[in-house]
Amino acid sequence: MNMMPPELENTKEKASFVVHVQFRQHATWQGNITWVDKGVTQQFRSVLEMIRLMTEAVESGDPEHTGFALPMEVEKN
Repeated sequence: MNMMPPELENTKEKASFVVHVQFRQHATWQGNITWVDKGVTQQFRSVLEMIRLMTEAVESGDPEHTGFALPMEVEKN
């Protein structure tokens, strides 16, 4: 038996996230979310913003086309 909702059955890729809730204020969460597969982290100020970040990540599959900030490149001396 498939437990996945019908709207997600045809998605090509799945994504893994680590959510770190730092505060709970004004009836919502604040913290940061890490897109494990891409190695990028972004802060969020509400559960709605967190869900938007996750949705964009799953739909695009590319950090450049989402709200996730790309990791900064380290300069080599």
